[in-house]
Amino acid sequence: MKARRPVNSTVMRLILFIAVIVSVGWVSLQANRSFAQTHPYGVFQGRIVDANGKIIRGSSVTVESANFTRAVKPNPAGHFGIELPPGVYRITVKKSGFATYQLTNVEIKAGGHASHVFQLELSNRQSAIRALPWYRNGDA
Repeated sequence: MKARRPVNSTVMRLILFIAVIVSVGWVSLQANRSFAQTHPYGVFQGRIVDANGKIIRGSSVTVESANFTRAVKPNPAGHFGIELPPGVYRITVKKSGFATYQLTNVEIKAGGHASHVFQLELSNRQSAIRALPWYRNGDA
């Protein structure tokens, strides 16, 4: 009779590791499916920056639909997030000195996730003021 060779412990560890990874992935996938099926809300996240990508602090955000209006306060890093019932929304970002930014037709689905970077431009009034030439009263 032929004697069996012992299984290398490294191979056994590798097989066990792969089995654990596959199991965790499967459980995670099932949890995400379950969340989407049972969670009645979706999530919208936004980030507010200027034309150069720098954080804008102190802006106001309003999220609206036909039967829903909510003000959202961004954190000091310019990020905000909100859970929303399924529907179509308009998201408005305002900040003094910048043009108002409106994102329309944002569809939120149950268990879904949407995000957007709001890149605010200087308002026309600010641009016009900066474009005026300097002159002294009485010059021709």
